[in-house]
Amino acid sequence: MAKNLEKLEIYHKAYLFSIYLEQKVTKFDRRYRFTLADKLSDGIDKFICAVLDANRETNKGKAARIIYYALGELDKIEYRTRKAVALNQMSVDTKAKCDIALEDLRSDARRWRKYYLQLCGASAGDAPEEDDSPAESQE
Repeated sequence: MAKNLEKLEIYHKAYLFSIYLEQKVTKFDRRYRFTLADKLSDGIDKFICAVLDANRETNKGKAARIIYYALGELDKIEYRTRKAVALNQMSVDTKAKCDIALEDLRSDARRWRKYYLQLCGASAGDAPEEDDSPAESQE
């Protein structure tokens, strides 16, 4: 059964971070706005969609796997914010704020995944099955 979104804190944190990130990437130079900026925006959107999918999933093992792949999206966002700093598209201060938000989201997602794994009798170290990965993350 899906949890009420109003009570899903990770969703609200991710949403607020997406707004913050969107405000920052709109200031990127034109040559990066349609590449790096779009990938940053898409990454946080994929993370939020994965949170919504995991929240809706009735099979706790599948929900844990969805969260596992969502964590990969956060890693990609972190890489791309680092690249944005190197390309002078993002300040070090903005990157630091992004890093704090990403670590908070990572912590929440790991806790949520661990909870689902405990419900289905698995451990956090269990690898997800390859054929159960979300289609969006296979790009």
